[in-house]
Amino acid sequence: MFQVLIEDAYDHSNVVGEYETVEEARECYDKCLSDGPEEYELSVELEEIIEEGNDYKSIAYHEWFTQEEWEEARG
Repeated sequence: MFQVLIEDAYDHSNVVGEYETVEEARECYDKCLSDGPEEYELSVELEEIIEEGNDYKSIAYHEWFTQEEWEEARG
């Protein structure tokens, strides 16, 4: 299993979707990248779910803003 999640400025991780194949998850991840961040979003990550959700392996990660950059821009 694979998942795509968004990290926001309030230190929340929100799962965008869970997928059976890495190809499906990559499509979702790529769409998030092309759509760009919304409101409080800082980053997007594609992970492999290992051992029934108890462990994760990062496959791809993109950070739009650091926490500091986001706070400064929203000043």
